[in-house]
Amino acid sequence: MLRKFVALGILVVLATTLAVRGDVSAQVAPQFTTRPIFSTNGLAIVVFTGGSVDQLEAAAQTAGASGVWIQDPSGAYQLLVVGGPSFLKDTLKSKMPGGVSILAVTLIRATPTVAAPAVFVPLHPVPSSAQLAGVPALIGSPNTGCEGPGPRVCLVVVGAAPGVPVDEIVAYYSTLLGSKVGMLPPILLRARAGSDAVVDDQRAQLWAGGVFHLVGDAYPQLYQDKDVTLIILTGHDLRLEARPDWTYAFGSIAINASGGGGWGLVSDARMDEAAYGGSSNPPVLERRLHAMIGKYVGLMYLGLQPSNDPSSPVYNSILSPADLDGMSALPVAK
Repeated sequence: MLRKFVALGILVVLATTLAVRGDVSAQVAPQFTTRPIFSTNGLAIVVFTGGSVDQLEAAAQTAGASGVWIQDPSGAYQLLVVGGPSFLKDTLKSKMPGGVSILAVTLIRATPTVAAPAVFVPLHPVPSSAQLAGVPALIGSPNTGCEGPGPRVCLVVVGAAPGVPVDEIVAYYSTLLGSKVGMLPPILLRARAGSDAVVDDQRAQLWAGGVFHLVGDAYPQLYQDKDVTLIILTGHDLRLEARPDWTYAFGSIAINASGGGGWGLVSDARMDEAAYGGSSNPPVLERRLHAMIGKYVGLMYLGLQPSNDPSSPVYNSILSPADLDGMSALPVAK
């Protein structure tokens, strides 16, 4: 059975190298050597006194962090999501069986709440659970449009399509990456995916983790395929299970911890000026949508590392549409 997806929001943390040692079982109360002091971007540099992955998560949670980026023994960055799903943490544990060294130095982020715009009128309202009651259950489909082998980028739409034509998005990234980007058949919204709610009726938003689960039910053969970078697009407003205090999110990402690929969810619901009561501005919407898609493609497909530079295509502290406007485009593949 497909295990539950829980996604992380678009605001991520960056870490310095963490070493692995053979035995950390003697640690009684692992913690950070100093009290984390978070910057205005929600970042803090601390030293972990050593312990297991679970103990690192507990220390980060106590400090008010939402996640920790660490480097595994191979030098690849891995994300520990505070309060995230066990399967993500289990993968990290398998890469760091001895735990985390006392010399570990990492940046941890406790992200400020994302403020809602003064006026938000969704262009694609989320149907209620009652309205979706008649939608038939999904049956796993072949990955038509995302066939392998080898590393590849594929797109799929869930519910309402974004404001930029999807065929134009496919053509853009096919040219940018120098390889054909696949397009999977779209997925209809359902109220639930297994035990996960997809729709939050109270706030009329989609749950990011529920959407990941919905896509996993539709295309189970793509689950944990490290060759696939799957970009999930929706025009509906989005929220995150892991951060109920956030008003909304532009996207969410689940990187394959075993190396290569992953799934990224992008919502353009709050990128269009028309959703704020203004006039629609297609060029601005397209630029913002490409900023989010390009970031996820850069992180998962190109293997770029998150950056603190607001002009970087993989900027790690996106708080508003203005932050998307300041990001540079993903460079053309050589």
